Amino acid sequence: MMFWLKTGCPDAPASPHSTGSPAMELSVYIHCIGDEAAARQFGVALRTASSWRRMERAPSPQQALKIVELSLGQVDWKGIYAPYARHRLRRAGKLTLPPARELRG
Repeated sequence: MMFWLKTGCPDAPASPHSTGSPAMELSVYIHCIGDEAAARQFGVALRTASSWRRMERAPSPQQALKIVELSLGQVDWKGIYAPYARHRLRRAGKLTLPPARELRG
């Protein structure tokens, strides 16, 4: 069972199927366990884990599969690539919020 080092992090389920809770984003998972622990867990350099947490880079598909397996499903494919895609689009100015609807009374 994994323990969380940071306060404010969600509780870790004992197995990927023990609760109905959705998987978390990779950057949140790394934040919760720490860069060094994530690097050890996933077998990557500390700098690599840090860059994933900061969304500077996304894991390769092979690395992503390893992350899903080694996190026991606490991080899934969507939790790896969807936040990274949103981040990249936001930085490129291509992701904007829809205009607010006007309330009519």
